Amino acid sequence: MKLRRRDLLLALGCGVGALAAVKVGGRWWLGPDPSLSPRAGRSLNHLSGRQEVIATAIARVMVGRSGQIAIDAGTWDPAASFDRLLDSLSPDQRSTAGSALHLFEEWTPGFTSFTRAPRDEQERRLAAWATSDLALHRTVWGLLHAAFGSGFAGSRPGMQALGHLGPTVVGAGHPGRPPGQTVVYTWDELVP
Repeated sequence: MKLRRRDLLLALGCGVGALAAVKVGGRWWLGPDPSLSPRAGRSLNHLSGRQEVIATAIARVMVGRSGQIAIDAGTWDPAASFDRLLDSLSPDQRSTAGSALHLFEEWTPGFTSFTRAPRDEQERRLAAWATSDLALHRTVWGLLHAAFGSGFAGSRPGMQALGHLGPTVVGAGHPGRPPGQTVVYTWDELVP
């Protein structure tokens, strides 16, 4: 029997495809870390429960200590922030952003997904994607960094962590303002 190059390449391609299917299928079956679960009793417009868990795990590592405190305290919800950002995108862009979350969760060696990895490994993966030679990795990292960074910085706990007193309103007629104050720095007058 004579082995042709085309047959060898076909067998190699099928083998690699089968291994990839086993890896992705196994990780999909394992799912995200069971200690992380979506918030009960609510539904997001664009993110599934699995995407919500992935988004929260990524944000927990990406935004730093003050972001983690806000997430743990329940004062900032990164998945809801990401979901609101998706409202402003077209349907195909929303699909791409959702796929980016799954890609980030799954595209790593071994059976340990991002949400199941220890904290130091998660930080290494984020750093590796930020400086990767693959444009796809850098693009996904940039999307997630912009979404979670701006989502946290624009939230009440984020502004407080940055030392900003809140949104500003210029003008007169705001009750409870000291005499002579022309700029209001308060969340209570603007945010219900």
